[in-house]
Amino acid sequence: MSYAIISLLLILAYVVFSYNHFIKKRNKLKEAYATMDVMLKKRYDLIPNLVKTVNQYMIHEKTLLEEITKLRQEAMVCSGKIREAKEDALSERLSTLIARFESYPELKASDNMLHLQRTLVKTEEYIGASRRNYNSTVRLYNTAIQVFPANMLASLFGFTKAGYFEALEEEKNNVELSFRKDE
Repeated sequence: MSYAIISLLLILAYVVFSYNHFIKKRNKLKEAYATMDVMLKKRYDLIPNLVKTVNQYMIHEKTLLEEITKLRQEAMVCSGKIREAKEDALSERLSTLIARFESYPELKASDNMLHLQRTLVKTEEYIGASRRNYNSTVRLYNTAIQVFPANMLASLFGFTKAGYFEALEEEKNNVELSFRKDE
């Protein structure tokens, strides 16, 4: 065999290997996003139960409960950066609700509320872990398609950079909590 044929076969093998590598990374990225989506869906399913339980005790928190319900509905139908913003706002408002519930002794004593609180806290932890996993997968995918010489093939085959799941600037500010019942 001549060197030209061997070189051509090596180049072809590299192209096939690279293409398959990109496909695996892209599929891993989709899987990470879907996993995060499952955790967000679980949160959406918990919120009506949480609102119903808390609503019985926290008449003064009606505005907060309505805001959480509205954010849940909006987040379920959005995508991209708008969804990220809605998810971050929803996380913030749920944290506020859980903190405020400490002001209601009868609510703290409710077994249903305690179970919902534990489930929600656990779900929020899973969402955080899913977001970290997704962002890690984005980093690996982006690195794979941006390093030389793979970037030339990635561009040729139409693989494009993926975006991270990030909080918007206004959502990075500290959350102020109030524990007074009259707010």
